[in-house]
Amino acid sequence: IFNTQSLAALWDLTRVLDDISEVDEVISLSNTIRIDNDDGFMDVTDLQIQRLLTQSEISEIISYLEKNPNIGKRLLSKSTEFTSIIIKPKAGINYADMVNSILPKSNSILKNWKVHYSGIPFTTGLVPDLIQKDVGSLMRFGMVIMVIILLANLRNIYAVGMVLSVILLSLLG
Repeated sequence: IFNTQSLAALWDLTRVLDDISEVDEVISLSNTIRIDNDDGFMDVTDLQIQRLLTQSEISEIISYLEKNPNIGKRLLSKSTEFTSIIIKPKAGINYADMVNSILPKSNSILKNWKVHYSGIPFTTGLVPDLIQKDVGSLMRFGMVIMVIILLANLRNIYAVGMVLSVILLSLLG
């Protein structure tokens, strides 16, 4: 994760996610604050000061995270091969709307990366669409099986049509 391209993508994604109306706060390496001791004074700055970093600036970030492992544990994997972006939703929002706002934007920025989504808001926001797709495909599959069974038992296309019309009318009514 500690290269110019990865940190630039992280910078872009953090800024884009922060602009989504359903998002209250975004926490990532690119907007984390660093606190240093500068001759007895507390110096508070951003961990990633700009989008495009030099190798020495990346080395400074690595050094700071090694000195402060609690920050690294929250945002990096043990091997520092992966990073996390934490999104805190606003209270009382529709999670499905938030997920539908986040996915296209994150997928467009991270199209060359392996991405895993998790968390209760994400799962809650994604489940209704998955259920709707599953129910639709199961209904079609069930109707095909029912027509086959009706044809095998009734052996008359008009009788099958009558049964299907009763079912269709009951679904619409």
